[in-house]
Amino acid sequence: LCPCRHGQLGHGLLESELQPRLVEALAGVPMQAVAAGGWHSASVSGK
Repeated sequence: LCPCRHGQLGHGLLESELQPRLVEALAGVPMQAVAAGGWHSASVSGK
């Protein structure tokens, strides 16, 4: 469970999630790295 009340998950919502799920805006984009913290999340693509 991520108590992500500030939009850190990238889904455009402020609710927490019980299960991981795809960030639709990044569907099909190969990621090289991801990172997350208390107030942020970030990903780096090869593009």
